[in-house]
Amino acid sequence: MTQIHEGMVAGDVLMQHPSTINVFERLGIPMGMHNATLAEVCTAQGVRPALLISLLHVTIDHSPNMQEHLQTDDIPILVNFLLCSHDYFSQEATPSIQRSFDQVLDDAGDGSGNLLKKFFSNYKREVERHFAYERDVAFPYMIRLAQAPPSDATREQKRYSVKEYKRQHSDIEDALLDLKSLLIKFLPTSQEYALRRKIFLDIATLGEDLNIHTCIEDQILIPLVEREEQRWYK
Repeated sequence: MTQIHEGMVAGDVLMQHPSTINVFERLGIPMGMHNATLAEVCTAQGVRPALLISLLHVTIDHSPNMQEHLQTDDIPILVNFLLCSHDYFSQEATPSIQRSFDQVLDDAGDGSGNLLKKFFSNYKREVERHFAYERDVAFPYMIRLAQAPPSDATREQKRYSVKEYKRQHSDIEDALLDLKSLLIKFLPTSQEYALRRKIFLDIATLGEDLNIHTCIEDQILIPLVEREEQRWYK
């Protein structure tokens, strides 16, 4: 497992693990870090180092670290982090893939183009349904739980619990695996290879980001919220 500690230079971590740019960006930590350590960039942004290090470990190794040091105050920051991920998926990654799909599949002369379009449309609907549930139901509950006094939290639990979130939680990245399989088998060859390669790699990159997104929810956010529920409802 990669060893990351708060005394490391933030820029060195980013150089060694470029995918962590998403972590820094979604925590509001800008580039132009100079030689600041992870602890220093956290202090400047009001983020606890334990949270940043946990998110970096999930991104690099798909396994968190230091989650036992996370606190109630980290819940709203985590929620905002995940909402920033939603914005990236919905406003950047998916529309970019859609444009490439349209360019390739509009010229398809057989049924494969319609099959791929339908599958991708269904995938987008499922993603937006999942994100809407998190945005409108699960995340507001978690923030209220973190900020409310115990008496209010007890009333909140009567209406909702993180157990419901776990039941609703779908692994939407599985649909992208199916889509990649369909692309390998049925992507029309009428367009130049560079565009077909771009679609495949963009979907693979999106799938990896979604997998990290799910790991953060399952391995960091949900256990933290469960711990908070147990503290107030035992």
